[in-house]
Amino acid sequence: MQSKVQSFKEHLRTRYLYLLTGVVFLGACASNVSFDWPESNPFAAYAKTTLEDYPSSGLSKLDLVFSANVFGETDPCGCASGPKGGLDRRLNFLRMEPSFGDRLVLDAGNALFSSENLDPARVDFLKKRASALLQGAQTMGVRAFNVGYLDLGGGLDFLKSEARKYKTPFVSASLISQDPTGDSWFSPYIDLQVSSMNIRVTGLTAGRKDLPATLKLRGVDEALKQVISKGSSANLLVVLSDLGRQEDERLLARDFGIPMVIIGSRDLSSLDRPMVHGKQILVQPQFRGQQWGRLRILANLKSQGWFNLGQAADFNKRWAEINDKYNQYEKRKSGSERSTEMRNQIMVAEELLGQGPGATGENRSVFSYDLIDLGAKFMKSNELSKVMNEVADH
Repeated sequence: MQSKVQSFKEHLRTRYLYLLTGVVFLGACASNVSFDWPESNPFAAYAKTTLEDYPSSGLSKLDLVFSANVFGETDPCGCASGPKGGLDRRLNFLRMEPSFGDRLVLDAGNALFSSENLDPARVDFLKKRASALLQGAQTMGVRAFNVGYLDLGGGLDFLKSEARKYKTPFVSASLISQDPTGDSWFSPYIDLQVSSMNIRVTGLTAGRKDLPATLKLRGVDEALKQVISKGSSANLLVVLSDLGRQEDERLLARDFGIPMVIIGSRDLSSLDRPMVHGKQILVQPQFRGQQWGRLRILANLKSQGWFNLGQAADFNKRWAEINDKYNQYEKRKSGSERSTEMRNQIMVAEELLGQGPGATGENRSVFSYDLIDLGAKFMKSNELSKVMNEVADH
């Protein structure tokens, strides 16, 4: 949610304050702080620009659609009035909404069950519903599933058999198979070529207390070291994360040397706006299949960062406000108050510019982010409606 975004921004501001106060004393003139204040608003030219009219020559178009924390729901759920979600509506969205470039559909994990331990009186029903979800995912063309901690709720044997039955492409770099037969039903990552891009998709999890004996959990750094190998030709790394928001934000703040999209799944809160830092993006849709998340991307294969074109109008407004305050402080002749206030404005400006289109010659990938409510607009019978009815009659 937005409060999470704000919390991350406050973290960045605190870090910059420590840095700046360590090298600049309060009485110094603000002009001694090394920072090139732009001569004009760097966001103004993009305030009314959409992805459809953005110059796309030499860029790859990718439509990344994702779900997380479906929790075994096959039917619409939520409020009694206007419930959202359901297998059939999720499929209808993919068929009704035009794709922005080539489409890649992913699931970040915790899709099959809503608890770690299933109610003994409902085990058969819950497993049948989980099976229906994997059947639906096969129909929807989901290209990769993270193994979330709740997905193991039906037992390892059940998950393995269902993965084989529906050819479900499960991934996890966190889990290592200890099966003496060498039997493996998931991969540490999957390499895909979509829209002229080499995309590596992996899964991470914090695991669970009763992890099956034939699975071993390894740390995040060790897992990512395997995934981000020197021999990889990937232009984009997609991390399907079951680590939790705090750990996701720690990944966000690091530089792995490759553009990365992190899709969270352990927390219940969605992210209305993406969190962006350097080459990393963090996103998460609403739970119980009530939303699809979507990133529409114009990818620069030499990207050094991201520019959220969908927020360009907001960035434009915020920059104008910062610039106005900066000019007011600059008119003051002297004093520690002037110096402090100008340094604060410079700090905020640096953060905002980091979200921008970039300086001349700097490579950025451009994107927009949406959370699509699966309401009545997508209510239409299809082949998954029958699957839903079969589960309901169970």
